[in-house]
Amino acid sequence: MALKVVELGVFHIEPLKQRVGAIIGHFHRAMSGQSRKNGKIWVRVFADIPITGKPTKVRMGRGKGNPTGWIARVSTGQVLFEMDGVSLSNARQAATLAAHKPCSSTKFVQWS
Repeated sequence: MALKVVELGVFHIEPLKQRVGAIIGHFHRAMSGQSRKNGKIWVRVFADIPITGKPTKVRMGRGKGNPTGWIARVSTGQVLFEMDGVSLSNARQAATLAAHKPCSSTKFVQWS
């Protein structure tokens, strides 16, 4: 599986460290505010691992608990998001806004 295959956009964001939980919605919301109506954002990560939890003061047994959220495994160098249809300055500003959201460091790359 090739991780650095950019298929759709000119700009992309990739993580610098391997993580288990990716905050996809926060990234997308921060980037979509900068791209406005003329830009396009593709999400290349899929949250497919459920996080389960039982309520407090519940007795032992009777299953694992209800799903409370979803996370995604993210490896180093994997393309998280791609952008196209925006200028370099708008894409870089959207990437810096989105980089403040997760708990890990990311890198902005321009594909030529």
